[in-house]
Amino acid sequence: MKHADRGKSRNVRGGGRIRAVVVDDHAAIRDFLYTSLRAQGRVDIVGAAHNGRQALEAVASLCPDFVVMDVSMPEMDGLEATRAIKAEASPPRILLVSLEPGSERKKAASLAGADAFCDKAHFQAEIGGLLDELFPQA
Repeated sequence: MKHADRGKSRNVRGGGRIRAVVVDDHAAIRDFLYTSLRAQGRVDIVGAAHNGRQALEAVASLCPDFVVMDVSMPEMDGLEATRAIKAEASPPRILLVSLEPGSERKKAASLAGADAFCDKAHFQAEIGGLLDELFPQA
């Protein structure tokens, strides 16, 4: 499926479930993110990646509505991957997450084109509100 066709296939636009890809280089963190997202009852995890390069491939092949991605990863970090994904037609919404909170990380995420930023320590508590903000129709 081409990126230009993504909007036609997104169930979320019609009030359906949110298709998500999770990107983090640590398996334990990916598991935590999966669990927190699934607990929301409206998110389907359709793919995962361990670094930014794999994230680009996953987004191209899976056409998710939403990407939750770590900022700091090997090979290609989340900021660079976000810039590349957002340069495509009909990109998914991107939530960048980090163990290093702070206004500098949040500003860098925004400048890269991320739709939102969250400290991993607060992810479980904040993901419901972030989903409401990013997907009001879901």
